[in-house]
Amino acid sequence: MLINDSLEHIYFNGIDSRNFFYIREIESTFVNKDVQTDDRETVDGVQLKRTKLGAKEFNVKIFLTVDDMVEQGIRNIQDLRRTVSNYFNTTKPVQFIRSKDPEVYQNVIMTSISKPEFFTNQTCSVDITLLNPTGVEYSIYSTNVNNVNDQNSSKNLIFYPEFTNKGKYWQDFTFVEPTDKYNGSKVLTGIFDEDTDKIYGKDRAWIKHENKYFVKDIKKGDKFSASLWVRLNEAASSTRYFTVALTEYSNKDSNNIGLKMIEVNNLVVGQWTQIKIENYSIKNTKTRYVGLVPHTTNHCNISISKPQINKGATLQPYENKLITLDNSLTVYNGGSYKSYPILRANMIGENGVISFVSSTGAILQFGNPEEVDGAKAVQSNRVINEPFNKSMPPTAKINQGVFTYPKMADGRLNVQTGSWNTKAKDVISPNYSNTKIDGWNGPSFTMPVPANYLTRNDGDFEYKMRFNFKTTAKERGRIQVQLSSSDTNKPIYGFVIRDSEASKNQLIVEFQINGAVGERSYSLNLKTFNGSFFELKIQRKGKQVIFTVGQIQSLTGGVSFKKGAVFSKSFTNEQYRNQTITNLNCWIMRYKNSPACLMRLTDAQFTWVNTPIWKDAKNLYEDGDEVVVDVKSRTLYINGVEETDSAYHALGNDWDKFVIPPLQDTTIQVVPSDWGFVPEVDIQFTEAYI
Repeated sequence: MLINDSLEHIYFNGIDSRNFFYIREIESTFVNKDVQTDDRETVDGVQLKRTKLGAKEFNVKIFLTVDDMVEQGIRNIQDLRRTVSNYFNTTKPVQFIRSKDPEVYQNVIMTSISKPEFFTNQTCSVDITLLNPTGVEYSIYSTNVNNVNDQNSSKNLIFYPEFTNKGKYWQDFTFVEPTDKYNGSKVLTGIFDEDTDKIYGKDRAWIKHENKYFVKDIKKGDKFSASLWVRLNEAASSTRYFTVALTEYSNKDSNNIGLKMIEVNNLVVGQWTQIKIENYSIKNTKTRYVGLVPHTTNHCNISISKPQINKGATLQPYENKLITLDNSLTVYNGGSYKSYPILRANMIGENGVISFVSSTGAILQFGNPEEVDGAKAVQSNRVINEPFNKSMPPTAKINQGVFTYPKMADGRLNVQTGSWNTKAKDVISPNYSNTKIDGWNGPSFTMPVPANYLTRNDGDFEYKMRFNFKTTAKERGRIQVQLSSSDTNKPIYGFVIRDSEASKNQLIVEFQINGAVGERSYSLNLKTFNGSFFELKIQRKGKQVIFTVGQIQSLTGGVSFKKGAVFSKSFTNEQYRNQTITNLNCWIMRYKNSPACLMRLTDAQFTWVNTPIWKDAKNLYEDGDEVVVDVKSRTLYINGVEETDSAYHALGNDWDKFVIPPLQDTTIQVVPSDWGFVPEVDIQFTEAYI
């Protein structure tokens, strides 16, 4: 069909109608109220029982002509009828946008299509009836307000350009150099090779969504400038490996809608180079945010420093922005209907409670403010948080562990031998011995588990280990992870994942208790568990021990697992309660000198939980924790994981009332523990209309 921009068109489920038909008319619908009354004989009039917003139903009148559809294989009006029916046929409400109102959408579903009215054998008109079940329309843009009180765009727009709050703004594959600096400023480094490709992919933007910056009253044609200092740390295998872009966005979580990109080539190893973008004009009328995006496109070891964006045609002197945080935010909802916000708080130091108090009278509280001064309580403390960041743990002893499988069933010894490769960031892998060995063999390490708050090594705990295990039909391998006790010099709880077959793929997991597997050996379905990145979790809750292994799908915004690819078993016995745990052991093995599958460790955490102590509640939230409250779904997330523990939900919350009312300012106060610091807070909502 020839596109006629003078006529109105629609986008239904993201598809432009101009490829199929013309719009003759779209009915405009006003608010629909569902009002229920009770007619009482002895009282004048009726009694109002309940009112609610009703659904909206409206017609879209369309004109179809075969002549314009020949190039798309439409030969007659029946072909066109089927094509249009498929266009509107969905199983659930989808996004509907009018070209005459392009910044607003509603979620609709087709309920009927009228009989065609024919004008000729090749042209006809039909009416499409669409239903908006909620009766509400939404802005395509989200509104974000934060409590950072320095947003002068003529200065450096980037929050924490010295990477102080790295985890919130920069991707996990980057790290802040501990001592290295450039002209007094901190340095952020990324190392990319074949190993990191398997975890993060080959094409990597360095920033997270939070590293996009809202500019008030920004408009098309406004000038911006940006700068980034870059250093190549090792010679790269390619001449094209890194770009820097000044980018535009309509929303924080959207793709760019305009950019100026510079491809960085021919860097000299060890030498800092400034990448400058000046006099950039905003290209899109929908732009609300800008960002500076370093981007790795090939294998390299590269560092950056002094990131900067400022409004204006010329670059301003670099400024390490020192922001302060307000304890209240004022938001304006320009819609005509209430909106449900998403509240994000990034902890600055520890807190025992975080509360949001709205000027509407609604309150949301997570934590227990009554315990902050000290009380009999339970405390969780993470005593191991090992990222395997280009080194082994300093307390680790190599090839000295006591394991469940010291020898094979026929008596042949399994040998702890070889060493650990620590060259890659955030991952360690085995270096196997060249010695001929007639059994399973590979490097191991053992490290102590520090005591809990009571200086004891018993009680409830949670242990996590993330690892890579990728095998083929001709490869074999085994990872053994366990918790042991120096009191008995025996394994207590252990886990094995293995492929012992040399002629086919298999994925066997074993859960070991007190050095024995028993009947706790399971074969995982390879069609379901078809990835290579996994998380093991061992938990003890009183007399219950729980083993869980899941295939990791993404680390963006926290750990998420592939749907259905989580395998868990629990075992209960009074004997399990308070068994002493003093050591963490790990052993990666191949069989003899045969080809080994890919096996690597990425990080480990051990947390003592529910330790009974006298304490305040300040460690409920730790420094750097990200708290997300989705009001509409009534969900609390801590570091990307939904949190349902009663410790966070000790107080009743006004979920239904915590909305952003239309056409007025709403002030939301952020209240931490009376001894804690105000966190960095961002409030996001979408304007809605009736």
